[in-house]
Amino acid sequence: MFEKADERRTKTKRRISIRGKFYKTDDTDPIAIARALRKESKLGKREARLEAAEAKVGRG
Repeated sequence: MFEKADERRTKTKRRISIRGKFYKTDDTDPIAIARALRKESKLGKREARLEAAEAKVGRG
């Protein structure tokens, strides 16, 4: 008659809107969300390329 759940449900996804764009994320920590958004931004990608270039040269 009744079914028993074996697992807990996962946390609900968080929906964030920034300048008309919507992002969905599993993590509800504001700092983690900010880091993820920065990583996907133009500046974040530029920093990643610079970091890779410095590692290739041997500075890092």
